[in-house]
Order: sequence, then structure tokens, then C-alpha cells
Amino acid sequence: MATSVHETVPATVPVVPTMDIVVFPRMIVPLLVLDERIISGIDRALEHESKMVLLLASRKESSTHNGAIGTKDLYETGTVATIMRLIKIPEGGIKILVQGVCKASLKEITADGEILTAHIDPLPLAIQHDSPEIGAQVKNIKTLAERMSLSGQSLSPDFHLILSKMHDPEKIADFILSHLNLSVESAQALLECEPYESFLAGLYQELAKEIEVAEVQEKIRTRARDSMHKSQKEFYLREQLRAIKKELGEDESDDVDRYRIQLAELPLPEESRAEVIRQINRLEKTSPDSMEAAVLRNYVEWILALPWGKTSIDNLDIAHVRQVLDEDHYGLKDIKERILDFISVRTLTTDGYTPILCFAGPPGTGKTSLGRSIARALNRECFRVSLGGVKDEAEIRGHRRTYVGAMPGRFVQGLRKAGTSNPVIIIDELDKIGSDFRGDPSAAMLEVLDPQQNKTFHDNYLGIPFDLSQALFIATANNLAGGGFLCCN
Repeated sequence: MATSVHETVPATVPVVPTMDIVVFPRMIVPLLVLDERIISGIDRALEHESKMVLLLASRKESSTHNGAIGTKDLYETGTVATIMRLIKIPEGGIKILVQGVCKASLKEITADGEILTAHIDPLPLAIQHDSPEIGAQVKNIKTLAERMSLSGQSLSPDFHLILSKMHDPEKIADFILSHLNLSVESAQALLECEPYESFLAGLYQELAKEIEVAEVQEKIRTRARDSMHKSQKEFYLREQLRAIKKELGEDESDDVDRYRIQLAELPLPEESRAEVIRQINRLEKTSPDSMEAAVLRNYVEWILALPWGKTSIDNLDIAHVRQVLDEDHYGLKDIKERILDFISVRTLTTDGYTPILCFAGPPGTGKTSLGRSIARALNRECFRVSLGGVKDEAEIRGHRRTYVGAMPGRFVQGLRKAGTSNPVIIIDELDKIGSDFRGDPSAAMLEVLDPQQNKTFHDNYLGIPFDLSQALFIATANNLAGGGFLCCN
């Protein structure tokens, strides 16, 4: 059975452009009209008994278009609508309530004075209600609506219930169109669909898109909700853990405050202090149970444990030094005299660079013990670094913190144990240092021993300079590679 358009639709009607909306037949919508020419056309339409106008959608959006709409901006297919009500606005313009009657194809637009008039060709709506394809499309749409209802993503509370009781394809299409939020392009494509089976197929696709968007939105909401619940749970558990640790005297927030207090008391350079403060701030924001927090905590504790600016007072009494050397070693007259000369020079030039002593001789001749005696005589702390067989440069400069189990180099570790920044450092087996693909430790030793460089010794683990210039270096070797060393045999 075919349904024809109303014979009362005139061949020429005034044109009313619409922005951001496409009006379908049987749809009732309010429109705001501000253009005087369009208002004049509406007034003329109201003079006729039919009170009909042609609603043509604009290709341009109102948000991107501020000027007047031209006839070339309008689509060629629109909807003939009846003006149901008109309200004048005090500020200018009118509001009209229109109801779509039928589709119409635009043949020509003419300007009658200041009124735009459209010559139209009404498009009949042919629906075969007993068509198997239309029945299948209606069934698919209802199935889709039921799926939405079961998943809790319905377009309205009673959407599925109302749709399930409808059987007329036109009413079903109108009901779905009233719930869809279509773009102008999509709605215009639906309006131009012919035959009606294609229109229902397009409507089904738009409804499926709406469901897909709703499902994605629900997934995002669910993920966000789960994330919030997880964050709240973690926050609650962390608060409980913090309370328990506080009762046990292990509050981590107290540790961060303690780090800041200890750092404020250390005489660090400003650049080094800024770097340590940055690491403490990172530790405060990091989860206490994470691996990164353990690395940061270990790093900060290493920094705070180093003897920044802590020095012991030297005992430069030559008689006392001679007494200590004689108590610890019998004989070795020449070597003791050389050591006394060395300390005498330090007494006279306390602001000068400390020279480096190297004792060379066979094993067991007392090279290392002489170094310990010098430390005892000068009232300095002492630690020994053995370089025999060392081939990895990281033993001198330390590992970077990016490595698992990274540690500072041997010299920084020794300074922490010594507790002062001016200890006696005994470098054993200097002649047996090696090199391979991991680097050349002998080249790294230049930064340790050179007084021009060791003021800002850079350990890879610390990442900030440390002053080694106040330390007294004593090296030992079994074989002389060159002159200038004091042999103790």
C-alpha cells in the first residue's frame, strides 16, 4: 500500500533555513528566526490557509559561520512544514513552532521582493507495510533496542518498553529520531534516503553507532570508577600502614622530614643542595613500597652519611711523629727521615697541595703499615683501597643509579667509613691496576689524585661533586714503573 503526500501542499512556499538541525516529517520543533526576509516569508505563509514553509538545512554550522546564509549553502532536499504557533520576541525576531508534513525536492529558489520562495516537488512516502525487508528492519531495530536495555545503556528510561509496543514503521522511525543526536550531515543523508527500506537501514546504522558510543562511554566510566576505587583503597591502606608504622616508630613521613633537617645542617654547595632537595621531594611523592622509593631512599642516606666539611685536626709535632714511627717500625731510617721531611713541609705550608707518597718494595716490607702509622701520628682516620687486579672503572667512580644494586666507588665508600673528609687514603698495589672493555681504572685515578681535579671529584652514583683535596694519599707498589718514588727496601 502506498501513502501519497497531502494534495494541499502548494507548489511554491517560502523558504526557512535551519542551522544545526534537520527537520523530518511529523517532527515538531521550535525555531528562532531573526532575519527580516525570512520573517516576511513566514508572515506571507501565515496569510494562506495551509501556513506551510519549506525547511532547508544549511551546510554550514552556526558555530563556524557568523555571516548571512546564501542559497548555495542550503541542501536541495528539505521538509515542508506547517506553522503551528508564532511568538514575537521583544528584542527582535520571532519564535515559531513547526511540524513536518512531507519531504520535498527543491527545483528553484526565487526572490519575490525581499522574500525567498521555493518551487518544490513534494516527494511521496511509499511504504509497503507488508514488505518482508521492512519487517526485518523493524525487528532488527527492536532487537538492538533490547540489547541496549539489557546492557543498561538505553537512550531513555522507557525507550525499550515503548518501542516494543510499536508496530507502525513510521512511528518507530519517528520515535527513534526523537532520541538520536545526529549531525546535520548524517540527518540530511537519512532525509534523502530512498526507498523507505534504505531509510530504515540508515536509521539502524545510526542507532548502532549510538550504542557503540554509549558502550565506549560506559567502559570509560567503569574504568575511571574502578581506578578511583583502587586509588581510594590504596590511600586507605597506606593511611593504615602509616598509622601502624607510626606506632612502631617507623613513620616514613618522619624519615622525609628527618632527611630535610639533616640536609639543612650540611655545608653543601648550592647546586648540590638543590639536587638533593629534588630527590627528597621525589621520594616524598613516590609510593613507599615501590622499587624507585628504595633507590631514592638509599641515595639520600648515602648523601647524608658522607662527611661533608667534617675534618680532624692534624697533629704536626715532629717529635710525636718520630715517636709513633719508631714504636711501629724498627729500622727503616731513610724512609722515616723522608716521612718526617714530608710532614715538616706540611707544617710550613699548610695551605699548599698535599704531595703524594708512593712506597715501592717487595711484599711484607711494611709499606701499608707505614701508611697506618702516618695516619696515627697525624691524628687522622685511615682506610685502605686495594687496586690489585681491578679492571672496572666503576670501582673508582661508582655505578650510575639506573643500574640495579648500584653503589658508589671505593673512595666514596671509604670516606663514609672514615667519617672525615681529610683521612689518610692508602692505595695498595697501584702497579697492578689493569684495564679491559669495562674501562681504564688507571685513567680514572687521575681525577682522584690530581689536586687540580679532585676538588670536584665526580662519583657516578652521587651525581654531585665531592672534595677529595684534603685527603692524604699514600700509594704502595711492588715494581717501579718510573722514577720519583721513594723505595722502602
